[in-house]
This record gives sequence, C-alpha cells and structure tokens, in this order.
Amino acid sequence: IIEMLPQPLTGRSELKIVKSHNALLVNGSADVIGEIEEVLRSLDRPIPQIFFEALVVDYQSSDIRDISLELGTGPGIPGDSSQTSSGDITRWIPGLDVLRRGKDVGNFLSRVGEKIPGVNIGRLPDDFYLRVKALETAGKANIRSRPQIATLNGHTAELKIGETRYFRLVSETPIRDPAQLYVQTSERFQTVEINISLTITPWVSASGEITVEIEPVFNTPGEQVSANLPPNIQSRSLKSTVRLRDGETIVLGGLIQESVSESISRLPLLGRIPLLGRLFQTRNHQKINSELLIYVTPHLFYGDDWLEPD
Repeated sequence: IIEMLPQPLTGRSELKIVKSHNALLVNGSADVIGEIEEVLRSLDRPIPQIFFEALVVDYQSSDIRDISLELGTGPGIPGDSSQTSSGDITRWIPGLDVLRRGKDVGNFLSRVGEKIPGVNIGRLPDDFYLRVKALETAGKANIRSRPQIATLNGHTAELKIGETRYFRLVSETPIRDPAQLYVQTSERFQTVEINISLTITPWVSASGEITVEIEPVFNTPGEQVSANLPPNIQSRSLKSTVRLRDGETIVLGGLIQESVSESISRLPLLGRIPLLGRLFQTRNHQKINSELLIYVTPHLFYGDDWLEPD
C-alpha cells in the first residue's frame, strides 16, 4: 500500500506497516497525516466478489424450431420506449413462453446479439429454472450441469463441466495353426473425456457494471468411423467481452449437433428366424437435433454482503 501513496507525501513522513494488526503507522505533520488518511480512505475499499451461476442446457427435438421461442424487447416490457414489432424479436430460449412478462424480463440488448453471433444478454424470469425442469420432464431438454463459482475483481475463474464416455473398440488378430487359419476377435473399452470449459474474467466499474471476458470451449466426440479406432474429438471455442449489470444473464449458444438413432421392431417368433427373420422386421431411423445453450449470471457482493444473515 505504501507504493501506492504519492511520493510527495511519503517523502515528508515516516511509514511503517504493522501486519499483525493490518495497520499503517504514520509519523509526520498533521497536514501530511490528513492527506495520507484521505488517500488511504479512497484506496481502502472492499474488493467486490463476483458470484457466477451457470446453467448448461441441451435442448432436444426432432425439429428445434418447433420448441423455439422468440424472446426480446417487445411491447409491454418496461424501460423500452420503442414499439418493437414481432419481426424484431430475438429468439434465444427454446420452449419457454415468457413473452411480454414485463416485470420479469429486463431490457434485452438485441444489438449485442447482432454484433456477436451466438451471444445475447438479458434478465431471466424468476421461475426460469423451474420452466427448464418442466421441459426436461417433457423430454425436450436436458440440464447438463448447474455449476457455481466465485472470484475477485480482475481474477480469472474457470468452470469445467464434463463427462466420461466409453467406446467399444474391436480388434482382429489372424492366428495360424498347423490345421487352419482363423481370426481371433477381442474387445476393449476406451474412455474419452467430453468437456465444456468456461474461462471467465470479470472487471467491476465504479458504477457497478461488470465487464466480463468469457471464453467457452466445447469438446465433443465426432462419429466413430471405425470399430478399431475411437472417435475424433471436435473442439469449438468462442471468446467475447460483454458488459453486464448485476443479475443480468449472458446466453451463449450455437452448438448444434445431430444424432441418428436406430430401432428395430419385429413380429414375435417370426422376426427371430435366422435369415428369413429380416422379412418380418422393420428398421426405423430417427434424426435428433440438439442445441446447447449456456446461461451465465453474475452477482456482486461487497464485504460482509457475502455472509449469510444471523
């Protein structure tokens, strides 16, 4: 702290740090001590802590647009004097009917979404998590994770959400003996780590606005083209800097995946006859689209605000 004091003041006084008491002893004239006290008062302010809540949701549907909702600064939302038409509404939260909930939805900054693809900012309704849980119950969403982390002003925090998947690998080894040549087949399982990491660095201004530098990295498995090899890992990243207010949410999206599921229906008994059983079977292929969205909400705490009340 002494290095942060102006040199004209330190040159006209004697300073000593007392670490055990978290104190600074000053020996000098009354005028100098008064000036040093003013400087220390301006510097000795509680460092804000930023508490981040994240929600990672995978929305699934045979057609994502069927469960998409257009959400934005439409009529009825306070603070927006413009009469925005339905064509200006921005879609960011699939399957949630929160349009025109003025007291719940704050002023969405649609311009940010135009400048930074896959990013939008706004306030979510108080019952947002319950609505997502309802979508999960209906099979339209999958809550991947809901991590929370705290960091200091100007310090970097990292969230990592991941899972371990097992892939079966098949290997064939030709073996020759005096009588014949045959192939020995063996199987083993290999683990592949699937991770989503979020690196967040916040800066809090004097007015309480939070500038957030956020960098998500998505690692997802590709198609397993061969039974002898594990799938390739596809990596996608996004880095952006946005300005938020306390309680506003940044929404990161755009990671769309398509998977194919196969099901077999057969007639009892007849469908299990070797070779001929295929005539009594029906194979169904279904394409499933999924879109991953990440909601990140910062909350500011100063000093004892972080502590729970007695």
